[in-house]
Amino acid sequence: MALTDEISPAPGTFDDAYHDVVAALTAIGEDPAALDRMAFAVTLADTESAWVQETAYQLLRLGVPARLLRREATVGTHLRADLAIGATAIEFKSSYVSNILHNGIVATRKWLRPDIDKILASAQSGIYVVTVPQLVDIDHQKYSFTHRATATMTPEEIRIAGLDAYRQFLHNETAIAPTHVEIGCTAGPDGHGSVRLDAYIVPLRWTTTM
Repeated sequence: MALTDEISPAPGTFDDAYHDVVAALTAIGEDPAALDRMAFAVTLADTESAWVQETAYQLLRLGVPARLLRREATVGTHLRADLAIGATAIEFKSSYVSNILHNGIVATRKWLRPDIDKILASAQSGIYVVTVPQLVDIDHQKYSFTHRATATMTPEEIRIAGLDAYRQFLHNETAIAPTHVEIGCTAGPDGHGSVRLDAYIVPLRWTTTM
C-alpha cells in the first residue's frame, strides 16, 4: 500500500468527492446562516456531528444527489464512516487551532491518528477532514484556551502558528500535503468576540503500490 500526494486531474468518484468536500466547506463561509450556525456550534462541547451535518447540507446545495449522501455509512466491507459520498468515506475530527500548541505532538497524535489508521486499514480511499476553529474573546462551554505556551501571543499569531503546526503534523503523518480551507470569520454568539473557522482536508488515496 502507498499514499499518493496528488489528485489526478481525470474525473473520477474519489476525485469528485474530494473536490466536492473542499467546495462544501468553502460554501459554509459563503453562507451567512451556515457560518453563524458553526460559529455557535464550536462553542459547545462536541462539534463533529455539527460539522458532518453542515457539510452534508452544503454538498446537497452544491448539487450532490441526496441518494449519494449517507451518514454513519459502511463503505466497502467494514469501514464505518462519518459521512459518505457514494463509495467515498469521509472522516471528521474536530479540534481547535491552539490545541496543538498547548497539548503537543504526542497528545495531538493520540487524538487525530486513529481516524487516519481507520481509513488506511480499510483498503479504501477516504477523505480526512480536521476542523480547527479559533474563539477570540469567547468562553467555550467546556474548554479553556488559556495556556502559558501562548500567553504572550496575539490571537492572529496563535492562529498562524497553530495552522502551521497542524499542516506539518498531517503532512508528517500521511506524507500528503493537506488542503487548507479558510472557511471564514464571524461574530460569536450574541455578537460577542469572534470565531475563525479553518479546516484541513487530506485525501487518503488507496493504491496497491508498495
